[in-house]
Amino acid sequence: MKSHPQKRIVWDTGPLSLFFAGHSEAAQGMKQIKDGKTIGYIPQLVLIELFYKTWQKFGKQTAQVRVLNLDFPGIVILGIQESERFKIGSLKVQYPQLSLVDCRVVQLGLQLNGIVYTTQNGITEVAKLRTKKLIF
Repeated sequence: MKSHPQKRIVWDTGPLSLFFAGHSEAAQGMKQIKDGKTIGYIPQLVLIELFYKTWQKFGKQTAQVRVLNLDFPGIVILGIQESERFKIGSLKVQYPQLSLVDCRVVQLGLQLNGIVYTTQNGITEVAKLRTKKLIF
């Protein structure tokens, strides 16, 4: 029986964009997922943000292909459960500089005790959150 990986990566939008741009650290994180060494979590809100931002810069077809290419074994795409709504809203009150998408990423990172891959200082400053800031 194959053991389940313990490491968890929660992806923010910036690092996903960097992954498609060939960024080495983002690619390494995805490789760990594809190799079964870790589990990757992507909130649906992040996929929506990735889609519209990619569309604005590269066109609709490229945006669709990128989002669809993130659906592979080892990636878990998560919506928002009813029990999580107040936690996300509370984070928005506590960290007003963060977007709602960022608050969802933070909430998920805290809930899963995962490492949040981000490009944003605001996320890296959240107490008790484990982060890896990717520089571009």
